[in-house]
Amino acid sequence: MCGIAGFWEFKGARGAAELLDITRNMTAVLAHRGPDGEGVWAEESAGLAFGHRRLSIIDLSDAGSQPMVSANQRFVITFNGEIYNFQEIRKLLEAGGAAFHGHSDTEVLLEAISAWGLEAALAKCIGMFAFALWDRKNRVLQLVRDRMGVKPLYYTAIENRAVLFASQSKSFLKHPYFRPRISLESTAGYLQYGYLPKSRSIYENTAQVLPGHIVTISGDGSIKHAAYWSLPDEQLNISEAEAAERTEEILESAIKLRMRADVPVGAFISGGVDSSAVVAYMQKSVTRKVKTFCIGFNNAALDESKYAKAIANHLGTDHTEVIMDEKDLFSLIPLLPEYYDEPFADFSMLPTMLVSKIAREQVVVSLSGDGGDELFTGYDKYKAARSLLRIPQGALKIFLPLLENLPIGFWQGVGKIGGVGVTQRRLDRLKKIIRADSKKEVLIDFYNNLWRESLPMLSAEYKTLYREKYIPERLEGVEDMQRIDAGFYLPDDILTKVDRASMAYGLEAREPLLDHRLVELAFSLPLSYKLKGGKTKIPLRKALYKHVPAKLIERPKQGFGPPLHEWLRGPLRDWAENLLDEKKLEGEGILDGKQIKTVWRRHLDGTEDNSFALWSVLMFQMWRGYYRL
Repeated sequence: MCGIAGFWEFKGARGAAELLDITRNMTAVLAHRGPDGEGVWAEESAGLAFGHRRLSIIDLSDAGSQPMVSANQRFVITFNGEIYNFQEIRKLLEAGGAAFHGHSDTEVLLEAISAWGLEAALAKCIGMFAFALWDRKNRVLQLVRDRMGVKPLYYTAIENRAVLFASQSKSFLKHPYFRPRISLESTAGYLQYGYLPKSRSIYENTAQVLPGHIVTISGDGSIKHAAYWSLPDEQLNISEAEAAERTEEILESAIKLRMRADVPVGAFISGGVDSSAVVAYMQKSVTRKVKTFCIGFNNAALDESKYAKAIANHLGTDHTEVIMDEKDLFSLIPLLPEYYDEPFADFSMLPTMLVSKIAREQVVVSLSGDGGDELFTGYDKYKAARSLLRIPQGALKIFLPLLENLPIGFWQGVGKIGGVGVTQRRLDRLKKIIRADSKKEVLIDFYNNLWRESLPMLSAEYKTLYREKYIPERLEGVEDMQRIDAGFYLPDDILTKVDRASMAYGLEAREPLLDHRLVELAFSLPLSYKLKGGKTKIPLRKALYKHVPAKLIERPKQGFGPPLHEWLRGPLRDWAENLLDEKKLEGEGILDGKQIKTVWRRHLDGTEDNSFALWSVLMFQMWRGYYRL
């Protein structure tokens, strides 16, 4: 895993030395992504330059350095990621007469492209990647992102003068053509969701390559987008037992492939189904003790570290556990705008950064369980949506007068009996769902965070524009919800969080549950094979329970999040007060300072828990201040 950057200035007016100097400046801000080496390459006649920061994982020698030129001299690549099955692809190429200089996966990919063409080569690859490919013969630049969007790749077009690309958009600030302007539409999306959805960037005329896509740029400045992969639409005709068998088979293969490295490998473990399954099959495949890492909190309601420890002990791993405290908060928060470099408000970013830091002290690669919820219906909202959709809307409306007339105290008492916390916000959300006239209206509500909508930080028309633009036409069931989550929540929130947090410390995070073979299987299975009788992730659980007793796993699902609501009222209060200053917010002209002040006061006096919305504002303000925008 590395950091890449580069550009193509179509008129090619700069000399080679200047091209290389600009590229070095662009890659210098990515040094944390690749602390082991730097490389630059330029073709002066084209006005094109590639840069690379290297984190050495496979083939630690100079033969693995980049940018890299193909043996036939036609193609040049700067590559971030891993091709896990490169050894098998190499054998195919060698059988066809290819010769190799080193042992890196990048060289294998480059020669596969030379031999078979780009899309045919990608079809054979199992991996996570983002790369730029220059075709010297046809003078075409192609930007490619892996199927699920594990690795980031930004690009921006500047008035038919140039195209810039990079692993993180802060590299663009180092190019003389780039003029950063905040996109209000992107800001509206960010404030609604807490992340930049659909691979948007906070900057105007800037975006990420969509997962599973190729962006092709020609010398006349034209840009074409094409998908080389997508989620399957057809359902497999197999039995539930066969589905479980295939799940285990692919899972085991995916984990073995991702343990290939010339450096130490470990794993994150939370004690949930996904990470426990990954660790169980890691430990099964080796005789040494797998190194596992977990973060805990001093809040019992949010702390899963005891569960992670119990599973680690059962599997016999070499386990490291750290409890996150106020000291960690004050050391990590100042780093957020530098490493995340665009507004991002999933506050589990903090423990993810800390566990990455701790893991990097012992390993260079760490496997995680990310993706299991989206593939195998792990989120509670899937169960809730399925239950709601089974009840006719007319029948639901019968309960509306009760919800409107009985006091919240009554419903909180009912909730205690069922083990469910009831708040006014949840009651309001349920009323809104009951009033809906269609399935789509019911399901859309699961993608509109009411705590953020309660903050009119931008005009309502922006929110409406955003929501209508990104909620797809087909939204009728849980399977459609899974596709939405896999399409933008997963890459734009979860994978962004993990990529930036791990790369901040030069740690490569690998996600075996996002092996495209497993993704294709999961999205081809009937919903009932994954979600039945309130039980989620059925095929994954069946595989896990061969190695870990169910009693160590079965409990209500928890998120990987710290007690932010408490921290904002306590140790982070002064820091937050400064960033939420009403006059400052009003003067900057994007956010509504008066509304934010009201929400802040309600949070402080305990009337409401507005931590999600407030954290979104705080991260936006931190980012804006750091980059002086």
